[in-house]
Amino acid sequence: MKLLISILLAAIPAHAQLPASISLDQAFQSALKKNETVLVEEARAEGSEARVSQARSAMLPNVVGRASVVRQSEQTAINGRVPRSQDQTTAQITAVQPLWVGGRLKAGLDQTKALNDSQKQNVGAARASLYVTVAQSYYEVLAAEADLKNLQTSVELTEGRIKELQRRARIGRSRTGEVLTNQSSLALQKANVQDAIDRLARARQNFAFQTGMSPISLLQTPVIPANSASALPALENYVAKIPERSDVRSLEMRAQAASSSTDLARAGHMPTLNLIGNGYWTKDARDGETQWDVGLGLTIPIFEGGAVQGRVREAKSEEIEAQLNLQRQKRAAESEIAQIHASLTNTLRQITSLEEAVTSSEKNYKEQTRDYSYGLVNNLDVLQAQNTLQETRRSLDRSRFLSLVYWAELKAAVYDIPEVTR
Repeated sequence: MKLLISILLAAIPAHAQLPASISLDQAFQSALKKNETVLVEEARAEGSEARVSQARSAMLPNVVGRASVVRQSEQTAINGRVPRSQDQTTAQITAVQPLWVGGRLKAGLDQTKALNDSQKQNVGAARASLYVTVAQSYYEVLAAEADLKNLQTSVELTEGRIKELQRRARIGRSRTGEVLTNQSSLALQKANVQDAIDRLARARQNFAFQTGMSPISLLQTPVIPANSASALPALENYVAKIPERSDVRSLEMRAQAASSSTDLARAGHMPTLNLIGNGYWTKDARDGETQWDVGLGLTIPIFEGGAVQGRVREAKSEEIEAQLNLQRQKRAAESEIAQIHASLTNTLRQITSLEEAVTSSEKNYKEQTRDYSYGLVNNLDVLQAQNTLQETRRSLDRSRFLSLVYWAELKAAVYDIPEVTR
């Protein structure tokens, strides 16, 4: 660990300050500001909000202005009438207010609102996915640090053991072969340490990539939850929260949008009624004229070759597909939660067993070391007890951090993640 920190420190400018210890939530907030997937979904949500405004504008009057300026050649008098000026300016304003469009506007607005809500839920789904990714990288660093520490402890124990054996060999109480056996074990342990340093470095680089934080950030070791499966809430508590998941809510909104799309297609059979008003202004060098008119425009669809009915059938098919996608996602969510819950339960039980195994291994190592000093066991018995103890500790640490990953995945599966802070 010291070697790794030294290497990383060498790459940091002398004037730079080391970051303070950070929590998983802080790492997640940092990742939210840099993750392209989340930012893209947020941008899409802003775009969908703008489309709602566009759909709502269809219910408002549509006012269009037109103007023209005409220059004409000189004209001679005809039948004693005075010709109009060569210059003529004409302006016109037309306003159209939809009165009845067969439900098209409401259906279109409902569809756009539902799609907008669906996109907003996609932002939540992207954030939940990112939370799992950050948690995995965060605990990967802590697990690699713990594993490196365990391996370094093994090296220290073996080095101490070799010194003791060398002392005993000098007075004839141990064989040279025992020293060589431990030296061989020490070389293997040091190779494992180098491998652990490499894994820790890669874990830290991955953490830096996911969060945008420094690769040498000091991470807070969280409190390990109670190592008892009975402390874990029942599966039913998590399954009951499935309707609140962002991905499920997104598909529900899409199903509503598909239903509105069907209503929109059916509105093609209905007539439309618009209120239309026009104002005209014409002016030349001699006089000016102003005219206006107001009327109703009624359009009745009579025959379109079955195009409207075809659109209705297509929209209905898409509505059925959206409902099936929603049902499938609910089943997939339930399966996902059940798998994570089962994995976490088994891991918590494994932790309990490993804690007992570590306690027994520590006692066995102490007994083997004491018995060796009395000549009751040989060096291989002590070495095996030492290796068993260290491997059991490594397994316990791996299970503990794996349980934390499962906890994070379970929280994300019901979208129980930290609120976004900007």
